[in-house]
Amino acid sequence: MSVHISFKGKEGWQQHKSCHVGISLNNPNFSEENFGAVIDWLNQQNFQHCFFDLSDTLYRYNLVQTRGYTFEKAAAASREMGDAWLARNEENLARLKVPHHLTRWDAWLEHKDFPKHLAKFTRLFQGSLEFRHAVLTDIYNFRNRKQELLSPYDVGYLLEELSVLALYFKNYPCLKIYPGKEQKILRLLRSGAIKGAPRSFRQIDYAQIWLHRENAGQKAA
Repeated sequence: MSVHISFKGKEGWQQHKSCHVGISLNNPNFSEENFGAVIDWLNQQNFQHCFFDLSDTLYRYNLVQTRGYTFEKAAAASREMGDAWLARNEENLARLKVPHHLTRWDAWLEHKDFPKHLAKFTRLFQGSLEFRHAVLTDIYNFRNRKQELLSPYDVGYLLEELSVLALYFKNYPCLKIYPGKEQKILRLLRSGAIKGAPRSFRQIDYAQIWLHRENAGQKAA
């Protein structure tokens, strides 16, 4: 079996010199084999720098919900999962020919401006109908695809994720690449439609990649 990647980005995506790849724990798209295919694909592009965002301790919300952990225990467990992912993919990262940098989630949670951004998104969720509707729509669509029940921690998860991305994109305008459809709230933030939201989202574009498993000799899609 091999992994083939197809790509969909808006016209002009090649103008971006940098790309951002978010890495989600327990997502099969980021297994060792699949991530190796992502590295091979990146090596074929013309980016001058790649940023990897390992959202390991963001996964603590999932562990609190599914395993009944305290947030402290869940953070420690997700951190260990991040360590394991890095160990499995050390060779993949070493094969990347493009200068790159990987940031783990704790580094963003410890950023001096993180509380300010989280407070801003919390206020938007409470005060903006358009923002709240987009967040809840994304949460419902995600759980529906997974055939899972809604979690009381879903809103906290997404607001934290947006707060970190606001910090990231302020410093690193880029093309955000992810093996999944763009969230409605991210699309609105990039368009500037949400009044009072951080402007950093307007500095990026979004592109989706698909990973296809192929049998030996099968023609690439």
